[in-house]
Amino acid sequence: MEFRLTSFIKYILNSVLYVIYPSKLSCIICDNEAVEGISLCQECVNKIPICKDEFFIKEELECRSVSYYSYAMKELILNFKYKKDFSSGETLGYLLYKYYERYEEIYDIITFVPMYKTDYLKRGFNQGEILARILGENKKVKVMELIVKVKGVKDQIGLDGMNRWSNLQGAFEINEKYKDSIANKNILIVDDVVTTGATSYCCYQQLKSAGAKKIKLLTLCKSHI
Repeated sequence: MEFRLTSFIKYILNSVLYVIYPSKLSCIICDNEAVEGISLCQECVNKIPICKDEFFIKEELECRSVSYYSYAMKELILNFKYKKDFSSGETLGYLLYKYYERYEEIYDIITFVPMYKTDYLKRGFNQGEILARILGENKKVKVMELIVKVKGVKDQIGLDGMNRWSNLQGAFEINEKYKDSIANKNILIVDDVVTTGATSYCCYQQLKSAGAKKIKLLTLCKSHI
């Protein structure tokens, strides 16, 4: 299957990035020639430590991650989220898609971890949403914003495990627009990084309460505090 980008990513790349950067991009890690269409050379791709095993959050939410939080993945994610480097976003979407292709799983809906409205306006995009839409377009699965973040919280970065959980109390709710679309559905949550799993688990709880049949989490990286 040919890997495709969402129209949003295509627009960004075609109208901005490909004007600024040469047609043959260099690897963001070592400056060698990158593999066509992504921001890494083949050698650096091969060095990404693939996370092969499933794991669980609170023995309930089944999770998979593409890799452990390695230097290459960290650079791609930080460039995408904070430097608006959409070529890195394209690479991450490709890696997520290729990993997902390994598993013969069928989902009715792909959703993503939402951002609070002021955080979204500040960044201008939700990286999880873009990853979800790349995956949904390539796998022909509809992507829906099933969950909304209804209050701002402290940044999870820098908090210990216990405080990460308490920090998110009451932060998420089901999106009223899609509240009748969840019952008896198989749903995949997409995010960039899972650490303690507090954020993803809060989203899982909302979907479970709304009657979802099966819920799994797919992330780019598995990290730790």
